[in-house]
Amino acid sequence: MTAEDSSGPPPGGDLRASLFERVPADTRILLVEDSELQAKVLIRTFEEVGFSNVRHCSNATEAMQVIKEQQIQLVFCDWNMPEKSGLDLLQEVRADSAMAKLPFILVTAHSERNKVIRALKNGVSDYIVKPLSASVIEQKLMQLKV
Repeated sequence: MTAEDSSGPPPGGDLRASLFERVPADTRILLVEDSELQAKVLIRTFEEVGFSNVRHCSNATEAMQVIKEQQIQLVFCDWNMPEKSGLDLLQEVRADSAMAKLPFILVTAHSERNKVIRALKNGVSDYIVKPLSASVIEQKLMQLKV
C-alpha cells in the first residue's frame, strides 16, 4: 500500500457508497416500534448508517396513516406490538395496490421458523432478528432497491 492509497475512502466508505446507490440516503423510512427506548436506539443506528429521514410511529394504526400520507419509501416494523402486530400492518399494506410493492422489513426478537414462514407468505421484503446493528441494517438494505 502506498501513501496515495491511504487517502482513499474511510472504512466502510465503499460499502456505504454502494448502499446509497441502491437506497438513497434521503429515503423516507418509517420505523414502527412501540418501545420509545428501542425506537431512539434504532433511529440513532439509522443515522450512524447515513439515513436521517426516519419517521417513527409507535403503533400500526398510526403507521398506516403515515404511509398513505407521507410517501414512505421503506418500512422497518416491529412484529410484536399492542393492538395490531407488524404482520397485521404488513397484510394491510400488501392488500392496498398503491402500496403493495413498498419495501417492508419486519423486526422481531424471535426467530421462530413458523413466524418467518408466515411473514414470507404475506410478502415481507425481509426479516431481521433483534438486536439490530448498523452492519445488519446495511446488509439488509443492500438487498433492496428503493
